[in-house]
Amino acid sequence: MLVALAAVGLANQPSAQPFADTPPAAVRVADLVGVWTGQWLADGGDRGGALEVILARDPAERHAMVAQVTFIEGGQSDTVRREGRLTRAGAFFGLVGGGAMVLTLERGGRLAGEFSGGPDMPVRRGSLDLIRMRKS
Repeated sequence: MLVALAAVGLANQPSAQPFADTPPAAVRVADLVGVWTGQWLADGGDRGGALEVILARDPAERHAMVAQVTFIEGGQSDTVRREGRLTRAGAFFGLVGGGAMVLTLERGGRLAGEFSGGPDMPVRRGSLDLIRMRKS
Protein backbone atom coordinates (compact mmCIF):
# COMPACT_ATOMS: atom_id res chain seq x y z
CA MET A 1 0.00 0.00 0.00
CA LEU A 2 2.72 2.50 0.95
CA VAL A 3 4.72 1.61 -2.16
CA ALA A 4 1.64 2.17 -4.32
CA LEU A 5 0.98 5.51 -2.63
CA ALA A 6 4.62 6.51 -3.09
CA ALA A 7 4.47 5.54 -6.76
CA VAL A 8 1.30 7.60 -7.30
CA GLY A 9 2.85 10.58 -5.51
CA LEU A 10 6.06 10.30 -7.51
CA ALA A 11 4.17 10.03 -10.80
CA ASN A 12 2.71 13.49 -10.17
CA GLN A 13 6.12 15.09 -9.59
CA PRO A 14 8.04 16.81 -12.43
CA SER A 15 10.59 14.45 -13.96
CA ALA A 16 13.52 16.75 -13.15
CA GLN A 17 12.58 16.64 -9.44
CA PRO A 18 11.20 13.13 -8.70
CA PHE A 19 11.11 13.57 -4.91
CA ALA A 20 9.55 16.28 -2.81
CA ASP A 21 12.36 18.28 -1.22
CA THR A 22 10.37 18.84 1.94
CA PRO A 23 9.65 15.75 4.06
CA PRO A 24 6.90 15.71 6.68
CA ALA A 25 7.64 18.31 9.35
CA ALA A 26 7.28 15.74 12.14
CA VAL A 27 9.98 13.37 10.79
CA ARG A 28 13.61 14.26 10.10
CA VAL A 29 16.49 12.11 8.86
CA ALA A 30 17.99 12.38 12.36
CA ASP A 31 14.84 10.70 13.75
CA LEU A 32 15.51 7.60 11.64
CA VAL A 33 19.30 7.30 11.89
CA GLY A 34 20.42 4.31 13.97
CA VAL A 35 20.28 0.53 14.22
CA TRP A 36 16.86 -1.11 13.95
CA THR A 37 15.93 -4.78 14.40
CA GLY A 38 12.75 -6.74 13.86
CA GLN A 39 10.97 -9.03 11.44
CA TRP A 40 10.15 -9.22 7.74
CA LEU A 41 7.14 -11.09 6.43
CA ALA A 42 6.21 -12.00 2.86
CA ASP A 43 2.77 -11.01 1.61
CA GLY A 44 0.56 -13.97 2.40
CA GLY A 45 2.64 -14.81 5.47
CA ASP A 46 4.23 -17.95 4.00
CA ARG A 47 7.83 -16.77 4.57
CA GLY A 48 9.55 -14.47 6.99
CA GLY A 49 12.53 -14.00 9.24
CA ALA A 50 14.66 -11.64 11.26
CA LEU A 51 15.80 -8.28 9.96
CA GLU A 52 18.40 -5.65 10.82
CA VAL A 53 18.43 -2.20 9.27
CA ILE A 54 21.17 0.38 9.78
CA LEU A 55 20.17 3.86 8.64
CA ALA A 56 22.76 6.60 8.22
CA ARG A 57 22.65 10.18 7.04
CA ASP A 58 24.19 10.83 3.63
CA PRO A 59 26.27 13.99 4.21
CA ALA A 60 26.28 14.82 0.52
CA GLU A 61 22.62 15.80 0.31
CA ARG A 62 19.84 17.13 2.50
CA HIS A 63 17.16 14.48 3.25
CA ALA A 64 19.40 11.72 1.79
CA MET A 65 19.99 8.45 3.65
CA VAL A 66 21.85 5.18 3.27
CA ALA A 67 20.31 1.89 4.43
CA GLN A 68 22.14 -1.37 5.05
CA VAL A 69 19.45 -4.05 5.26
CA THR A 70 20.15 -7.63 6.39
CA PHE A 71 17.43 -10.23 5.85
CA ILE A 72 17.81 -13.46 7.85
CA GLU A 73 15.84 -16.58 6.99
CA GLY A 74 16.74 -19.87 8.64
CA GLY A 75 20.53 -20.09 8.65
CA GLN A 76 20.96 -17.78 5.64
CA SER A 77 21.46 -14.02 5.59
CA ASP A 78 21.61 -11.52 2.75
CA THR A 79 22.65 -7.87 3.06
CA VAL A 80 21.85 -5.07 0.61
CA ARG A 81 22.86 -1.40 0.69
CA ARG A 82 20.57 1.20 -0.79
CA GLU A 83 20.62 4.97 -1.06
CA GLY A 84 17.36 6.80 -0.44
CA ARG A 85 15.58 9.98 0.50
CA LEU A 86 13.15 11.14 3.12
CA THR A 87 9.94 12.00 1.24
CA ARG A 88 6.36 12.84 2.22
CA ALA A 89 5.58 9.09 2.01
CA GLY A 90 8.49 8.12 4.29
CA ALA A 91 12.08 7.03 3.72
CA PHE A 92 12.08 5.85 0.09
CA PHE A 93 14.77 3.48 -1.24
CA GLY A 94 14.82 2.32 -4.87
CA LEU A 95 15.58 -1.36 -5.42
CA VAL A 96 17.69 -3.04 -8.11
CA GLY A 97 15.52 -4.05 -11.07
CA GLY A 98 12.69 -1.73 -10.07
CA GLY A 99 10.49 -1.57 -7.04
CA ALA A 100 10.98 0.24 -3.77
CA MET A 101 11.26 -0.07 -0.03
CA VAL A 102 9.43 2.58 2.00
CA LEU A 103 9.95 2.99 5.76
CA THR A 104 7.75 5.12 8.01
CA LEU A 105 8.18 6.10 11.64
CA GLU A 106 5.09 4.99 13.56
CA ARG A 107 3.70 6.07 16.92
CA GLY A 108 5.60 4.58 19.80
CA GLY A 109 8.89 4.81 17.88
CA ARG A 110 8.42 1.70 15.70
CA LEU A 111 9.65 1.70 12.12
CA ALA A 112 7.25 0.03 9.70
CA GLY A 113 7.70 -0.57 6.02
CA GLU A 114 6.86 -2.37 2.83
CA PHE A 115 8.90 -3.49 -0.12
CA SER A 116 7.96 -4.54 -3.62
CA GLY A 117 10.15 -5.86 -6.42
CA GLY A 118 13.87 -6.13 -6.61
CA PRO A 119 15.75 -9.40 -7.19
CA ASP A 120 17.96 -8.62 -4.18
CA MET A 121 15.02 -9.01 -1.76
CA PRO A 122 14.09 -12.40 -0.29
CA VAL A 123 10.56 -12.28 -1.80
CA ARG A 124 8.82 -10.03 -4.33
CA ARG A 125 6.54 -8.28 -1.80
CA GLY A 126 6.61 -8.00 1.95
CA SER A 127 6.37 -5.94 5.09
CA LEU A 128 8.85 -4.88 7.76
CA ASP A 129 8.35 -4.19 11.47
CA LEU A 130 11.30 -2.78 13.44
CA ILE A 131 12.27 -1.33 16.81
CA ARG A 132 15.32 0.85 17.45
CA MET A 133 18.28 -0.90 19.05
CA ARG A 134 20.67 2.03 19.04
CA LYS A 135 20.53 5.64 17.93
CA SER A 136 23.61 6.90 16.11
